[in-house]
Amino acid sequence: VEKNISDWRCFLMGFVTNALNPKPVLFFLSLFSALVSHETPALVQATYGLFMATALIAWFVAVSTFFTMQSVRDRFVAWGRWFNRVTGLVFIGLGIKLATQQAS
Repeated sequence: VEKNISDWRCFLMGFVTNALNPKPVLFFLSLFSALVSHETPALVQATYGLFMATALIAWFVAVSTFFTMQSVRDRFVAWGRWFNRVTGLVFIGLGIKLATQQAS
């Protein structure tokens, strides 16, 4: 694991990871197409798109800023094992429920 990664490289890795992930792209395309009709003026469509892009950037900046704070990282590491155990049990329980559920 590389310890000293530049800020630019971290940004680039995060950007490429998100840009190549099809789920958010499909989600926002479906949301955009459901809310905007063909009769909506191009300026309004562009404003919606700009707003959505700005909101996404603000969200990712906030999340990355929060999770890079040393106190948050320390707590995350300290509670990581228990968090993994609890979520693992939840997923096992959901898997058992799904496997035992009768097909309707």
